[in-house]
Amino acid sequence: MLPMDDTLYNTTNQNDMPRAINDMKSKLLRELDVWYFYENELKQRIIFDYENAFGDLEEEIEEKNRAADHLEKRIELLKLKKSRGERFTSTSLKLVNALAERQYERRARQSDMHTQPHTFNVPPINKNFAENIVFQEDDKEDLTKIYRNLVKILHPDAKGDTEDFRRFWDKLQFAWRERNGDVLQMLNLSLQEAPKAAANPSQTVKKDTFARLQQSLEKQETTLKALKESEPFIYEAKLKNKLWVRRRREFLKNKLFLLDKRINHSKRVINILSGAKVEG
Repeated sequence: MLPMDDTLYNTTNQNDMPRAINDMKSKLLRELDVWYFYENELKQRIIFDYENAFGDLEEEIEEKNRAADHLEKRIELLKLKKSRGERFTSTSLKLVNALAERQYERRARQSDMHTQPHTFNVPPINKNFAENIVFQEDDKEDLTKIYRNLVKILHPDAKGDTEDFRRFWDKLQFAWRERNGDVLQMLNLSLQEAPKAAANPSQTVKKDTFARLQQSLEKQETTLKALKESEPFIYEAKLKNKLWVRRRREFLKNKLFLLDKRINHSKRVINILSGAKVEG
């Protein structure tokens, strides 16, 4: 945990501390509102606009990448057989093709498990998202407890159709589906009420609460800054720029041209290695 900036705490009048804590909770909840808007609404809108502008080229690039990878796997297997002095027949070439296909599909499935559903054909600027975090069993148990506690706080069966329910229920469910531990903890910290036994908490308790809120707020501000500088949000303004869109299409078309060269080169290598013409 990061150390608290005692300056802010010490300059706050102790009589005003409950109000200061509530103000910090409000700031943190507003930051979570922004996070939810970016992740749940703006992201989908940008991806939709991006697909409209470049979806045809992106799909073709993906298909040709797969074709190029498959051909290179065939070359790898043919070179291995040739190094062993094996002779190529129509049957052995079909076997090489089938084996290359299986190995490629296996590698593609493993790769898909560790990549985002849309890569936009450029390296991501920031991949430190909560969905990439692997939680240990103890973490999962803690998150379950936090989630259940928040359900008790927000659910209409407990307190009726409150403003908090309308504002935060969808955020809670979204964070739970994504297993976003940070957001769940921040919601819990901001929404839970102080127990009756702590109606007049000690300075130590208030300082600890203030510190946790301050650290959570700083962490969420940092997270939002990184989020805004990552895909797909970096494309929001660019997609409104016709010159950028045109240049982006030219970039993707050039990528297709290079993929075609890569595919044709692989076909020539296979022809030389096997003596059989590669179709397609």
